[in-house]
Amino acid sequence: MSKKISTVVKGKKGQQLNKREIQLITRNQIKGILTFDMDLKKDSFIFDYKVDGLLPLDVFLCANILSRNDLISIFRYIITALNSLEEHRFSKDLIIWDIEAVHISPETLETYLMYVPLQFYETKGNLKEFLLNFIALCNFNQDEDLGYVQEIVRELNQSIAYSAYMLLNYCNKIADLHGVEKKDEAFFVNDEDIFKNENGVITKFKGNLKTNVTIYIENISNGQINYIERFPYRVGKSEQLNDCVLLSRVVSRKHAEIMREQGGYYIVDLGSTNGTYINKRRLQPGVKERLYDGMSIKFANEEFIFHCD
Repeated sequence: MSKKISTVVKGKKGQQLNKREIQLITRNQIKGILTFDMDLKKDSFIFDYKVDGLLPLDVFLCANILSRNDLISIFRYIITALNSLEEHRFSKDLIIWDIEAVHISPETLETYLMYVPLQFYETKGNLKEFLLNFIALCNFNQDEDLGYVQEIVRELNQSIAYSAYMLLNYCNKIADLHGVEKKDEAFFVNDEDIFKNENGVITKFKGNLKTNVTIYIENISNGQINYIERFPYRVGKSEQLNDCVLLSRVVSRKHAEIMREQGGYYIVDLGSTNGTYINKRRLQPGVKERLYDGMSIKFANEEFIFHCD
């Protein structure tokens, strides 16, 4: 008899199952997502997740010492699952991020997430909270330099929302530093697609994005790092309209936009009242200017350094 873990979801009025997602998951077409059997009882949905040969992640972590290579392997399996969900247009809001819900193969370290294909289902937690809990439970190999652990904790604490793209960049950076085999995971965006990032900001894409370059702007006054994961990347005061929200009274609602074209990076002022500056030179509204690594960008009185490692 196969081993299963049941999740019972009390139904709400008008709540429906996503049949397309169920079909893809039960056919094993979504990498890194646990398959399940499903049943309906009165007003509840019952998902029996198949976990043969797997352990809850918290149980595995408490019983094992983790090396740097082990950590990177687990992270890469999580990235694969998130990338597969995005590729098939699944909502990442329906992942169960409880650490005991995530399962792992003790032999291969293949890691699997639980996904609930149910409209209006409210899950708790997110990738950032999960990773912080994960790190807290790990028993790391004390014979290794643990700088790589400090690095991921620093990144998590500095970010408002942490994404699979950021986790991939971390893995590749550690791989470069320590000679771990580097694997490229590509994140594709199709023409004219619309995506919602983890801050709830709607971003529209034109053209394909496939990049493993770390791109971010660093606030000079407080060191805050804002990773640029999608283009165009908008900066301004309005939380509804921008990826990077600056609450300064002299910053405009729609202040400026950073874009990627033909392998280069550009910035354009969107007609702001108090101007956008690169290297202390004020930009003409609506005129694109090329950005290079290390350039200073000033949105009114908010100054940043542009990085494209």
